[in-house]
Amino acid sequence: MHSSEMHGLKSQLVGSENRNALKNLESQVFSDPKAAEPKFRESPDPISMMELGAIYSHMGEFENSNRVLEKVFQIYNAQEERAIISLTQTSTQVGEATLSEGMGEYQLANYEKVLLHAIKAMNHLLLGNPEGARVEISRAYIRQSLIKQYSDLEAARAQANLEDETQKAANNLGQTYSNSFAPDNLIKEANLNTEELAAIQHVRRSYENAYIEVLSSIIYNLNSELDNSLPPLRRAVEITGNPFVSAQLSQLEHLQNGSPVENSNLSVFIHEGYAPEKVSFPIIFPNPITGAINKISLAKYVPQPSPVARAVLLDSRGREIGDIAELDLIDALAFKDYEEKLPARIAKALSRLIVQSIKDYILRDQMGSMGTLMGSMMNLIVENADTRTWTLLPKRIRYFSGRVSDSQVHISLRNQQGTEIFGYDIPVSRDTATLVSVRALGDKTFLQYIAY
Repeated sequence: MHSSEMHGLKSQLVGSENRNALKNLESQVFSDPKAAEPKFRESPDPISMMELGAIYSHMGEFENSNRVLEKVFQIYNAQEERAIISLTQTSTQVGEATLSEGMGEYQLANYEKVLLHAIKAMNHLLLGNPEGARVEISRAYIRQSLIKQYSDLEAARAQANLEDETQKAANNLGQTYSNSFAPDNLIKEANLNTEELAAIQHVRRSYENAYIEVLSSIIYNLNSELDNSLPPLRRAVEITGNPFVSAQLSQLEHLQNGSPVENSNLSVFIHEGYAPEKVSFPIIFPNPITGAINKISLAKYVPQPSPVARAVLLDSRGREIGDIAELDLIDALAFKDYEEKLPARIAKALSRLIVQSIKDYILRDQMGSMGTLMGSMMNLIVENADTRTWTLLPKRIRYFSGRVSDSQVHISLRNQQGTEIFGYDIPVSRDTATLVSVRALGDKTFLQYIAY
């Protein structure tokens, strides 16, 4: 038996800026958005599609969401295949040194790729289709394996490129000047700050998250695969400190051993806030030979505030059952992704710096001080970081799982002052497993649930 309910969608979208944003995204993705079955544009922007897929999911248009995100999957899958082929060819260079980081087709971050499949899996679950959700979970695990292979190749190539570019700097610019561009100095300048490093202290890899593992366990359980539902929870326990994950694992282990334990009948996911934004982080290098100004730009993540300070579950009498605890902090995954890719980005930046410096020397030789000024202006204008990112991913995911004996629970989201900013009552049955998904975006909250 399946049931589904959505909270306040029409009142929040009709006549609001969200409606206009939706129309704008649809026009960017589809050639004729008003058609009964709109066709994708010839080369739709992945960012627009990801944002649109997320909005469709919040609105309860799960099939539309999956259709759009499936197109994104096809794009990034083709990108990865090209990248792996490129990395395995020994003749591959660092990249077009004359192109800035802000140019070219958008490359999804590793955590974005995995969370894309998590959104599609949740869409299937809320459609009452655990079999379809299982397919997306399998895809997520395949993607994680491919990302690891690619990351290992990229790390080895980045180290080799750093060494090659350092030698080129010494050969072309002289040892004294090339020391200014030492990779260690560049990495130190561009690295995460103390607070950001603390946030990723327990993050092993950017493409690993507890959300996909917990979803995986739920999906296997719904597909009557108890043995398969245990390994994901064991991996989740290694990733997150969420107490309900540990309790859920213990419960399923007892069930597997034949112990008389009642299974959970309620699972609640709270997706709050926005993913971190990207800003262009400039590093300025005065050329000691010509006096021209060189610059490299890297895209650094800036976390966004969330109005949700606490998520609480209450029974029908208003008594607290417990907090809906943090499962994943997406900010930390983004920081980890930045740290993982920094050596490769520094290698590319170093290559561009060398090319810029040689151009500076030629301009000064040909035009004197005017050439130096022109070189500085060109360097500062051309060099920009790619600040595109999937903003509608959540900042944080919270999770509750347990056995509730009451016939109704109340989900309460509260701000820093303890005031409820969103509340909703969910019917619960001892004989069904109720799955709740809440998306809190600023002052707008979307809720869907289904009972199996």
